Amino acid sequence: MSQASEAAKAEEATKPRVPFWLAVAFSVVVTFPAAIYFGRFAMPLWAVFVVWAEYFVLGAKPEALKVMWPNFIYGSLGVSVGTLLYIWIQSWGLIADPEANTLFSLIPEPLASAGAFLDKMTGLWRYEFGLPYDIAGKLIWGTHMWVPVENLYAAVSSAQGRLPADKRAAFLQRLADPDAHQAVLVEMIPAHAISTAVPIDFEVAGLGAGNRTVDWAIGPHSNRSILLDVKRRTTDFIAQMEEMKDKGAESPPDHDPALLFRSVEQKFVATDSDTRLQGVWILTNIKQDEDRLRSAFADLDESKVHFAILGDWKRDAYLLVRREQDRQYIMELFQLQPSTRFTFKNPNAG
Repeated sequence: MSQASEAAKAEEATKPRVPFWLAVAFSVVVTFPAAIYFGRFAMPLWAVFVVWAEYFVLGAKPEALKVMWPNFIYGSLGVSVGTLLYIWIQSWGLIADPEANTLFSLIPEPLASAGAFLDKMTGLWRYEFGLPYDIAGKLIWGTHMWVPVENLYAAVSSAQGRLPADKRAAFLQRLADPDAHQAVLVEMIPAHAISTAVPIDFEVAGLGAGNRTVDWAIGPHSNRSILLDVKRRTTDFIAQMEEMKDKGAESPPDHDPALLFRSVEQKFVATDSDTRLQGVWILTNIKQDEDRLRSAFADLDESKVHFAILGDWKRDAYLLVRREQDRQYIMELFQLQPSTRFTFKNPNAG
């Protein structure tokens, strides 16, 4: 047999049944959504993709499986082990997280130079930034100045992912103000809580009362939209700390929950809650008397304020609503679970 005929037979044996360009395009279309879904765990998929491409290079015939199948197994397992090992090493801080480096590079001074330490009581890394409380003429340092680094990371990553460049720059500049840091930081809690599939807009004008801006316009989602303002309340905490000198540390908090809702009504106009819900997300330092809290919420204009959330960066919160049929919608939108961390029952209540 001549060399020419042998070459012709070899070429015929490996002639693909499916054009190679079409096979590659098909494989990419099939694997790409999975790669996006699995994120940093997607590397084994690419090993599978490369080995699958070999099948078409070898003619897309059953005989090629003898070559492809061992490579498929070894390649997938090898890359899976390597990926898990990399993530494990990274979790120990031995390899820098590129995403974290990118996010923290956005933070302006003096916040970028704030000191950090490991809180051995909680196992949390904290950074020191902000101003001490002035309570009865004494300066008080505490966890309000020693914020978990994970909260800052969540806020900056939410700003990076959900805000346009101009609003992001303005937010980060305000975040670097020691006097306003805590109040500005918590503005990103709703963006952190809500699904990225839900459209949101920050610092929105023209939907509230007068020339006031509202922190978040959310939706439309399930044929409704939400206006949400975010508040970081400390006045009630400071007042409670001052009263503890006279009443003792073991007495339950005794303050006016209406302080939590000051200036909230003025942000909104009367609106039909079937089309647009309006409310407030409040982060406060102390638990609230549940009965008095409900009473203070009931005193607000029900046509302007439809709900209130007491919550923080965690996935549980206490929710007040005008209508019970809105409760599930709000909890699911913000991916929250009911919580008792933020309220208490006063044993001295009548």
